Amino acid sequence: MKLFENNYRSRFKLTSDQVFYWVYGMDTEESKRALIALLNVVLDRKDDPIIEVRLLNPVQKGFVIGDKPTVMDIKCETSSGELIDVEMQNGRLPFYPERSLFYGGKMVNSALEEGEDYDKMKKSIVISFIDGVIFPQVQCLHTEFLMQEKQAHFTLTDKLSIHFLELGKIDG
Repeated sequence: MKLFENNYRSRFKLTSDQVFYWVYGMDTEESKRALIALLNVVLDRKDDPIIEVRLLNPVQKGFVIGDKPTVMDIKCETSSGELIDVEMQNGRLPFYPERSLFYGGKMVNSALEEGEDYDKMKKSIVISFIDGVIFPQVQCLHTEFLMQEKQAHFTLTDKLSIHFLELGKIDG
């Protein structure tokens, strides 16, 4: 196949916001299938797989090198009502955990319609792929943060989780 006879594919890194968006956020059937597969792996959804997503912000990205850079951001809702924000973060990592918390807070803030009871709140999930390392104190590639009681470690609520996948921890 001619597609595989050239080296163009090696020039496009999946950690590029643009390429990440083309693969997972284009709101095509192919990109939705890729996004669903990615979410099921990251969230370890073997027993309760995500089967459908609806993109909430099909943002048009610039398609020419040199276009104004934008922050990668794919927001979607699963068929079960979970709100998910998927980020690809390159470079500037200072305060990124706080930024992820801010994104999560914004999602929680939009997880209820006006007048709805709190028990109807949708689960909000932030997934950040980090092209680098932000938690050198742990060896694991994938960390998940929840709202837990400090000493007894019981979960206050499962309505917010924040995941980080530190690609810089993958051997070269």
